[in-house]
Amino acid sequence: MEESKAPKIFISYSWKKYKDEVEMLARRLMSDGIEVVLDIWDLKEGHDKYIFMESMVADPSISKVLIICDQSYAEKANSRSGGVGDETAIISSEVYEKTLQEKFIPVVFETDENDKAYMPIYLKSRIFILLPQENEEAYEKLLRNLHGEPLSVKPPVGKKPDYISNPSINMSAVANITKQINSCSANNTNKITFTAKNGATQIAEALLQFKIQEEKNYSKAVIDTLDDTLPLRNYTLEFFLSIIEKVDHSGDLIADIFETIYNIVNENLRVISFENRIQNFWISEVFIAVNAMLLYYNKYEQINELLTYSYSPTVLVSENSTHTENEPTNYSVFNYYSKMIGHCYNEVKGEKSNNPTSVILRNRQQKPYLTDRAIIETDLFLYHMMILLYNGTIRSYSRWYPMTFSERTFVHYKYNMIIWQKLKSKNHCKKVCKLLGVDRIEDIKLLMTSHKETDNNSHYTPPAITSFIKIEDIGTIP
Repeated sequence: MEESKAPKIFISYSWKKYKDEVEMLARRLMSDGIEVVLDIWDLKEGHDKYIFMESMVADPSISKVLIICDQSYAEKANSRSGGVGDETAIISSEVYEKTLQEKFIPVVFETDENDKAYMPIYLKSRIFILLPQENEEAYEKLLRNLHGEPLSVKPPVGKKPDYISNPSINMSAVANITKQINSCSANNTNKITFTAKNGATQIAEALLQFKIQEEKNYSKAVIDTLDDTLPLRNYTLEFFLSIIEKVDHSGDLIADIFETIYNIVNENLRVISFENRIQNFWISEVFIAVNAMLLYYNKYEQINELLTYSYSPTVLVSENSTHTENEPTNYSVFNYYSKMIGHCYNEVKGEKSNNPTSVILRNRQQKPYLTDRAIIETDLFLYHMMILLYNGTIRSYSRWYPMTFSERTFVHYKYNMIIWQKLKSKNHCKKVCKLLGVDRIEDIKLLMTSHKETDNNSHYTPPAITSFIKIEDIGTIP
C-alpha cells in the first residue's frame, strides 16, 4: 500500500541564539515523518533571500509554518529589522488577510522573568506551543498537530436524548444513575449498591408513567405505547451493563433490582389493564435482555445468582388476573406472555403471525448482545435452566415458558444453543459448573440425565438440552 505523503513545513526563526536548537528540532521532525524546509539546508548561494521567504509562506505545498519565538525574534519582528523583519512583513500580511490561519504556529522557545512568552505583537492573540528543551509532551503535541493526529478528537454529534423528545417520561433520572455508577470506583461496592437500588426505583417510576392514549384506536394505542417504552428499555440496559462491569458478583444485586421494579409497578397497577400488560411485558423483555447480556460476557456465576435468587413478589400477575402471593418464588415471576399485545400487534401491522411476541422482541434487538438470535436462544435457555435448577420442586404456574419460541421460527432460523453444544469441551464444562452451581463434570451429566420435559400444559414442546448435546459426549474433548 502506498504511504501517505509526508507533511511539508517551513521554519522561520532568528539566527542569534537558538540556531543549533532549531536545526536539532528540524532533524527530529524529519525523522518523525515531517519534511522540513530550513534556510541552512534549502537557501543556496545565488538565491534571492526575500523571494525564498515569500515562496515558503505562500507555497500551497507548505502545510504549516513554524514561527520560533524567542526574545531576539520578537524584538526583530516588532522593529521589522533584518531577515526576521522581512519574514514578518510577509507572514503578518498572510495572518491579517487570510481567514484560515491554522498554517502559522508560534512555537515559543523562551519566556521572560514572569514566564510570559516572547511573541511578536502581530501574534500576541494566537494560541502557541511552549516548547522548552527536552519536553517530550510539548514535542508530541507539536508533532501531532503537524501530522493532523490530535490527542483529543472532537466526537461526532450524537442524537437528541430520548427523554427530551418525550418530556412527560422522566428517563433522564435513569441516565443520571448510570453515570453515577460509572463514576464509582469498582472497590466502592457500598456506593454502587446504594446507587443501583435507587436506580431501580427510578426505573419503576418511569415505567409507571406510560399511559394509553384513549383517543386512539385501542390496538394502535397499545402498540404505540409499547414502542414508546423502547428508549427507557435502552437506558435500563445501559444501567444494568454498568452494574455488570463494576461488580464482580452482581447477580444478587440485579435480582434485587428486578424484584423492586416488579413490586413497585404491580403494587401501583393491581387492576388488570393495558398499562399493566405493557409494563409487565417490558419487565419480561428486560429480564431476557439482561440474561442475554450476561451470556454474551460469559458471566456464568452471576447468571446462577440471578436465577437461583428467592424472589418475593407482593403481587403475582398473569394475563387475566392478579393475586397477592406471600410465598417466595423463582424467576418465572418475570415470564409474562400477553396474547392481547400479540393480537394488537397483528391487527395494527396487518399480519397473521402465529407468534407476534417473538416478532415484537426481535424487532427491538440491540447489538451486540441482544440480536434476534440471542433473544430466542436466551428465552429457550431460561426454559432449560428452570428445568435444571427447579425440576420436580416447582408448581405448574411457576415455570418459564419460552415466549419467543415456535417450532417454525426455530427451524427456519436454525438456532443453536452454543452453551450446551460446547459441553463437549472440558474447559467449557468447568464454566458451566459455575452456571449450574455444581462442582464436577459428572454432576452436569447427572443433571442432564434427570432432565425431562415438564411442560405438559403447553401446546408445543421446546427442544430439550439433549437435542443439542448427547450426555455421553459431555466433557470428551479438552
